[in-house]
Amino acid sequence: MPFDRNILNMVRNVRSDVEPGQRFKHNGVAWEVVDLRSLNGIPHVRIVRVGDPNELKLIAVSALLERYDFALE
Repeated sequence: MPFDRNILNMVRNVRSDVEPGQRFKHNGVAWEVVDLRSLNGIPHVRIVRVGDPNELKLIAVSALLERYDFALE
């Protein structure tokens, strides 16, 4: 899925190296980053549940990278 390199660069500059294709686990469920975008200037990622492409979430990069909930696979 195509993504905007400017958003990717903004996300990298703000928090970390988050890229499409990276996988995270939350409560034993694997999620994959499919898209990066900005909402009101705040970096967000769209993630899809691995194995169920119909289940999508849009979350702030800061929430994704807080290790309390999501862990990088």
